[in-house]
Amino acid sequence: MQSKLLPRVALATGLLLSGSAMAHTGPLTHGGLAAGLLHPFTGLDHLLVMFGVCLWSARLGSGRIVLLMPLLFLGFLATGFGLGMAGLGLPGLEAGIAASVLVIGMVIAMQRAMVTPPAAGLIIVAALLHGSAHGLEMPAGSAVVPFLGGVLAVSLMLHLAGLASGRVLANRPGLLRVFGLVTGLIGGGLLLGA
Repeated sequence: MQSKLLPRVALATGLLLSGSAMAHTGPLTHGGLAAGLLHPFTGLDHLLVMFGVCLWSARLGSGRIVLLMPLLFLGFLATGFGLGMAGLGLPGLEAGIAASVLVIGMVIAMQRAMVTPPAAGLIIVAALLHGSAHGLEMPAGSAVVPFLGGVLAVSLMLHLAGLASGRVLANRPGLLRVFGLVTGLIGGGLLLGA
């Protein structure tokens, strides 16, 4: 079955990389609650990281630690957004965002539970990068609070979907590995284009 799956994964990856996969396409895509609610679905990088963080988090154990990672991500996504709004962009922003997709994909593919401090550090950096990009692109006079509220609400829903999927797929390591590999390949392609 896996020998038939690999060509399909390669084809899907190629199709996904053929267009713009980045969510950070400029100020016209920002402003207001509706834009915030839709934004996480407009960029493959954002979608993969949101979902991937919690697929990975579901492997870290149970209880509070599983919830810590998505909460860290949401908190630092908002912090990065504030930094971006203040004009404090992080260096190598788009390359860093692409690298976050690559690394999170590879961690999922390797299926190794990482100890909490390094895992938290990776998630914090990824969240700051994603948030900073959104904050930097907000045009003057935009409805910032509703936009950020929408992004955070949908990000929370994606996190919950990732946690639920991680629990369901706990006994299907092959599917988790495929998701991780595809995510990593997409991140690598985005990194080459950054």
